[in-house]
Amino acid sequence: MAGLMLRKEVFQMSSNSVVTLKNISKTYHVYSDPSDRLKQLLIGNKKTYFKKHHALQNINFNIEKGSSVGIIGRNGSGKSTLLQIIAGTLSPTSGEVILNGRVAALLELGSGFNPEFTGRENIYLYGSIYGISKIDMEAKFDDIEQFAEIGDFIDQPVKTYSSGMFVRLAFSVVINVDADILIIDEALSVGDMFFQAKCFDKLSELKKKGVTLLFVSHSMETIKALCNKCIVLKKGEQVFEGNPMGAADYYSKISLSSEKDSLTPTEQSDENTQLEEVTQHSTLQPEFSRRISERFGEGKARYTDAWIINEQNEEVDTVVHGNTYTFMAQIEFLEDTNTESEFGIVVRNQEGIEIYALNSFFKEVRLPAQKKGSLVQVKFKHKIMLAPGNYNVALGLRTPVQGSYNDKLYNGIVFRVILDYGKSYVPGLIEVPGEVSFQECRKL
Repeated sequence: MAGLMLRKEVFQMSSNSVVTLKNISKTYHVYSDPSDRLKQLLIGNKKTYFKKHHALQNINFNIEKGSSVGIIGRNGSGKSTLLQIIAGTLSPTSGEVILNGRVAALLELGSGFNPEFTGRENIYLYGSIYGISKIDMEAKFDDIEQFAEIGDFIDQPVKTYSSGMFVRLAFSVVINVDADILIIDEALSVGDMFFQAKCFDKLSELKKKGVTLLFVSHSMETIKALCNKCIVLKKGEQVFEGNPMGAADYYSKISLSSEKDSLTPTEQSDENTQLEEVTQHSTLQPEFSRRISERFGEGKARYTDAWIINEQNEEVDTVVHGNTYTFMAQIEFLEDTNTESEFGIVVRNQEGIEIYALNSFFKEVRLPAQKKGSLVQVKFKHKIMLAPGNYNVALGLRTPVQGSYNDKLYNGIVFRVILDYGKSYVPGLIEVPGEVSFQECRKL
């Protein structure tokens, strides 16, 4: 279960660096039998009953203020150990960690909240650990509760929470304690696709505010979208430091190397998800106003709902790659318009990368002038060629055509793509229809 860890220590440094690691190593003693631990304690250095396991060896790197750094590597490479050392929940065997700023961490491992306390009590508890007074935490409480969206469970003991509810509250606390350095260790993979979309939007917002992000993920698309620097670990050693694209290429090479490390379930792709494993006909979409992450525009007309239907006219949240669906949306006009409007959607992946758009202007469709109070339903019918994963839809309405936005919003729809039978792989973000052929120019 994900855990929430906060640090109060602040180290002063003269440079623009906020995190500096110098020759960090972590070594564990591994005993083949529990009794050997007692023997070692009694005999001391006269005989060795353990084998040394080097979780980390001589890690050195520097993180500048406001940067976003991804750490990747296969399971057992030392990622979580490294983050725990930076967060201060684990001590290195040797080396030095120098921090300049307040650190908040959402870790995959760790005790985190007191399971006997309610969510409300844990919020104030972590505020006190972080050096924030109860009065100041009360000022932040509404924002934390609103982002977490766990309802009446806020006053229930944390031990009654599901893992998803735990992460919701933990993430909400982390982003509201005004940390300078935010550490996240794959914990967001526990949440549902709606909450994940909201979290990635929030992380992008924190980046713009200058918060330093340190992020572990098995998703290279997430790393490429969020990070401007990436570190690759292999069996406890730092084998690459550079831009995310270079890190992705290097990671692919070591993953496909002759070392056949078995994949754990968290590393395995979900591209082979079978249809029977996913409920396609679902009512998982939260209320429209609750799932919108950002909205702006002149407000003369507004989207009031959005959804997806299949070819049987059934509303769905999960779509099958290669099948045709219609994205629906409803617009309410709050004032008269005396000119035409255009409307469109932009489909983004979970990390906020815009993948494709459908727009009435480019399809030579115009929405005629409307009277105040009128309702219009717009449709975007197309074949889904996206790779498996979670996606969200931004909606836009311009009046006049190519003019100012009347309404623009993000996360109007959140949906999941799965593969149909017989398909095992879709490279990249989207499958492009096309033909492949060859011609022999010389026959030997």
